[in-house]
Amino acid sequence: MTAYMDLNGVPATGNHWLLAEVLRGTWGSAVSWSATPRRCTTCARTAFAADLADAGARALRAGVDMEMAVGDPAYAHLPEAVEAGRADEEALDACVRRVLTAKVRIGLLDQPYVDEDQAREVLADPAHRAAARQAAQRSAVLLRNEGGLLPLASRTPSP
Repeated sequence: MTAYMDLNGVPATGNHWLLAEVLRGTWGSAVSWSATPRRCTTCARTAFAADLADAGARALRAGVDMEMAVGDPAYAHLPEAVEAGRADEEALDACVRRVLTAKVRIGLLDQPYVDEDQAREVLADPAHRAAARQAAQRSAVLLRNEGGLLPLASRTPSP
């Protein structure tokens, strides 16, 4: 999954080497995290695309198979990028093929519809919420040990 960070000034979402060779070469597919192609036009630190069609085309060329986004994703603008010659239709077809292959492989298309009542019940399960809370508490990331913050004193006994 791509991220917001950049590597040597190139946003991960637009980095062909990182996505196509490293990520896809290792795991087989690359999916964007929270509209990262779109952010290539809006984020001051990683703004390197002229518009959403350009951002989608750059992410496609870099190897992002699918953009996970809500509300005006860059990939919605790929048809205009293809028409303008900024994106390759064969590359787009290859991305679609990889995404559909992954969905078939994990059985996502076997039962495409969900029992909505069961989904509400499962999503509201207190045990699932407790597990999610515990995972969030254990996944804190410290990027730098500024001001000698580490080691942290433990408030609760570790499991």
